[in-house]
Amino acid sequence: MESQLETKNTPMQTEIDAVLALLSSGQIKKTLYTCDFLITKYPNEVWFYNISGICYANLGQLETAVKKYEQALTIKPDYAMVHNNLGITLLELDQLNAGVKCFEQALAIKPDYAEAHCNLGITLKSLGQLEAAVKCYEQALAIKPDYAEAYYNIAIAFQALGQLEAAVKGFEQALAIKPDYAKAQSNRLFTFNYSPNCEPDFCLKEARKFGALCRKKAAARFSDFQCSPAPKQLKIGLVSGDLRKHPVGYFLESVLSALTDQNLELIAYTTHPKFDDLSARIKPFFSGWKALFGLTDEGAAKLIHDDGIHILIDLSGHTAHNRLPVFAFKPAPVQVSWLGYGATTGLKEIDYIIADDNVLPPQIEDQFSEQIWRLPSTYLCFTPPNTAIKINKLPALHHNHITFGSFNNLAKINDSVIVLWGKVLFSIPNSRLILKTKQLKNLSVCENILQKFSTYGIERNRIILKEPIPEREKHLATYNEIDIALDPFPYCGVTTSFEALWMGVPVLTLQGNTLVSNQGVGILMNAGLAHWIAHDEDDYLAKAINFSSNLKQLASIRSGLREQVLASPLFDAKQFSVDYKNALWSMWQQWLTDNNSI
Repeated sequence: MESQLETKNTPMQTEIDAVLALLSSGQIKKTLYTCDFLITKYPNEVWFYNISGICYANLGQLETAVKKYEQALTIKPDYAMVHNNLGITLLELDQLNAGVKCFEQALAIKPDYAEAHCNLGITLKSLGQLEAAVKCYEQALAIKPDYAEAYYNIAIAFQALGQLEAAVKGFEQALAIKPDYAKAQSNRLFTFNYSPNCEPDFCLKEARKFGALCRKKAAARFSDFQCSPAPKQLKIGLVSGDLRKHPVGYFLESVLSALTDQNLELIAYTTHPKFDDLSARIKPFFSGWKALFGLTDEGAAKLIHDDGIHILIDLSGHTAHNRLPVFAFKPAPVQVSWLGYGATTGLKEIDYIIADDNVLPPQIEDQFSEQIWRLPSTYLCFTPPNTAIKINKLPALHHNHITFGSFNNLAKINDSVIVLWGKVLFSIPNSRLILKTKQLKNLSVCENILQKFSTYGIERNRIILKEPIPEREKHLATYNEIDIALDPFPYCGVTTSFEALWMGVPVLTLQGNTLVSNQGVGILMNAGLAHWIAHDEDDYLAKAINFSSNLKQLASIRSGLREQVLASPLFDAKQFSVDYKNALWSMWQQWLTDNNSI
């Protein structure tokens, strides 16, 4: 989603050309300064207000951007482009309904405005109206058949709907039009993780293509570095758009707090403007909090390089708001992938991926372009929720039936998962399954899920569908309705599994042959629940039946599981911070050795 601007042919052409030149070169602050000066000179020229709004939005000053767009519309209420840009900014501010009105207003003025149709679709998707979003993208493509961004966004919607083949096709159509569309290739790679049919060799090959694309777009890699070779503290840069209320943020909070006692200096490079109360809590753990949004990849790389970073860590992989192309410039001597993504990035400029023996055994090392750096016990450490939520008694004791549950993204619940879960329900009379995820706001999605289970003889009243709950405390309380959590495959749950265990709910997982499919293995091995790991689908079914038949054992597990996992490596931020610090220093020493530095 990009803000729109138009060229002009007016007596102010010299000034407009100067503004466009600055903007195209990525000099956002200079563009803004020039634009705001020209607004004083030409107070009724809405073009400058529009560009000023675009600049403020790129700098993350979203409220100021809104004011600039509103000033432009005061002068020219029928300016469709500004209605569109205002809608984009309101979407970034999470004012979704207001954004919808802006795009509808733009389309009322200009019905063939393909970009506004596409942006309306993005907003409707955010509101959970997935099928309506698809129709908007289709309208955009009817107007503009070579609109790569519309193909990209329709693919995102299909991914959310669990229509993985259609999603991959959409990304490929975008790439056919725009071969250097790194974002489309990145999301295509992300989608592969959901599919049980994508072979690891193929995924690695395609990931390396993405790396080559990033390398081609990078003007030149840095060949020397500003950092001290013998520092008292390592300067560690963390690149993420998720330094907020997000699974990544929940994992980071306790770790960052513990790392303040280690000899590391942390600098945050945020790729998304959203800043919430979790952001406010973790910001003091960093010596710098710097925005990469609004910067070109080259500009972001230069900022990081000039900061003298020793080790740069990507926390996103191919997930949303990633800035992987920045890493292709090699702005830091050592570059690492960790936490946010369970597969290879494909960039040879990223030296290591941090993992552990449980999730990444030696036999699957060849699935990565990065070298593997294993931590001693777990590569993940979760922050205990700051809430006094109690764990209720086992629901089955008063319901007289077993309730399974999964709060994972619907895209993870593919047809193979539904077949196996259907067998579980069919084999355990009167059992129930609770699903809770964001896509279940959509009635047609709910109907599709119910229909799929009914195909395997599961009555509709045995599938309980719940919409997501924004308040975290209420979300966590929903685990009190579940006896056993079922892990999907091949893309296992991570945050949902940590939450379930903390709420006293054991998780049944299926061992896989990739990092992303072994996440449950790593979690349960460290939680002391190795016997909850199934080795194949028959074992999964047998374990589900066996565990469900012993309510006394389930009740016992539930009563002590929170204390058990809190005492495990999964929540031991202090020990994790020592292991993590040691890994970073060892990486640095290895770099010095490889480069003959002192």
